[in-house]
Amino acid sequence: HMSKKAASSDTEELRYAHSHTFGMPLLCPVLQHDLLVPAVASKQLPTLGNFWNIGQPTIFMGPAGTRSELHMDMYLLPFWLSVYFGRKKFRIILFEDSSQHFEGDFMESGRLRKTVKNPATGQEHQVSFEVWSPNLDYFPEASKVRIYEGDVNAGDVIYVPSGALHGIFNTEDSLGATENSMFVPLAKHYTEVCVKSNFANSCDVGLDKTFLSACDVEYLKNHSMQSEAVETFVDCAVKSHASRISGRDAFLKNEGFHDAYLYKSHLRPSYKVWCEQNCEQIMVELKDIEKEALSDTDAWGKLRKETPKEYKRRMVWFRRQVDAYTYQYNVCKSQCNYPSQRQ
Repeated sequence: HMSKKAASSDTEELRYAHSHTFGMPLLCPVLQHDLLVPAVASKQLPTLGNFWNIGQPTIFMGPAGTRSELHMDMYLLPFWLSVYFGRKKFRIILFEDSSQHFEGDFMESGRLRKTVKNPATGQEHQVSFEVWSPNLDYFPEASKVRIYEGDVNAGDVIYVPSGALHGIFNTEDSLGATENSMFVPLAKHYTEVCVKSNFANSCDVGLDKTFLSACDVEYLKNHSMQSEAVETFVDCAVKSHASRISGRDAFLKNEGFHDAYLYKSHLRPSYKVWCEQNCEQIMVELKDIEKEALSDTDAWGKLRKETPKEYKRRMVWFRRQVDAYTYQYNVCKSQCNYPSQRQ
């Protein structure tokens, strides 16, 4: 039990664990039988161009007292998070506030930070804004924004909109799952956020891929100062094939929403097929790692110039990757023959 482990030592560092390298479909696919996709998220667009996202949902679990600091998600995408046990406290700053009062590269980096000078030594160093213990001396502009705070309890689902900065604090031992997902009614807001951010964090790629390249993102970028360009893009997005097959009419009629197994939201015919396809992707990724690691050129196509010591260090890293990916592949495959009556 997490609380017992956390209490085993007063000096032991608390860890907030997450399935970053392997999303739930790869790390523990069998969990999809118990951690259902909530009804409000059951009709999602092909976010970033694919209904089958093996990297998400991401699992987050940790003992009371663990937290994540203020950050913004990739591509400025919105997300849902469902808590399955325990309680999480959220603090959220909406894009509309942060874009007006904050400066710096936080839309690209995902973190609000700045370089400050130590008055005693005169040396410069970088500090990040910590939403759970805000330093208003370094970040006086934070007093101008509204910070939303609320608890998400077991059985609750929270939706965090596009481009929102957010931090999460586990007030109890907790387990949750989260996914960056787009839905048809969010097309307008996501487009507006992307335009106002000057297409930061590759959100133009997010727009293009999510609507399967049906709408002219380049025209939007070239005419982003014109409201008609935004309206034209949104109209195209809502009428697109991607929106039609992603429950556009269901949103209009407010019907057909229910908790769903992940394999169904990934449009796979059965749990077993979905699970086996997920596991095979682990080995596909390992093949890519192997190809790069054993190549005479680096990821940028340049000839490697490394010492024998550097080569040895790279091979040690590669063997560790082989061990980790092979182990996870076997763990994944062992879960694919789950009792058929639960499918």
